[in-house]
Amino acid sequence: MGADAIIPLFQIINFILLFGWLILTVLTLLHLRKQNLPASPLALWTLIILIPWLGALAYWLVRPAGND
Repeated sequence: MGADAIIPLFQIINFILLFGWLILTVLTLLHLRKQNLPASPLALWTLIILIPWLGALAYWLVRPAGND
């Protein structure tokens, strides 16, 4: 298995990670949109969520209490 076989594998893994991050970010932003938060925390959460993976995961771990 040379480098020619490994490079497409890494490209597939990168595509899956990118697609997963996009899905997670969109779902998180849609959930955040339903929350009744003041403008400042809403803007702060939106900026944090746009940080790849860490922001969206942080939101789901410490999300504000609301009507789910």
